[in-house]
Amino acid sequence: MTCEHCESAVEALEKVLQWAEAYPVSVFPEVPKEDWARIHEVLKAAGLSLDRVSASNMRHVITRVAEIARKGLPDQPTASQL
Repeated sequence: MTCEHCESAVEALEKVLQWAEAYPVSVFPEVPKEDWARIHEVLKAAGLSLDRVSASNMRHVITRVAEIARKGLPDQPTASQL
């Protein structure tokens, strides 16, 4: 790995860290355990599922993290290339 590649990888990691710190608990408190069943019921009543919403959110986050990583590690294949 060249020094240029190292700089690119460090920049990518810094961007991932920025993402990780974008939603601080002080601003967006964790949902208490006892609220999850109620959230499930509210979503279900609206024709949605907590699993579907959670999966969609996680896909969005991990896809963006993967894009950042690929830019920092340019020789890495995409999921469709594996």
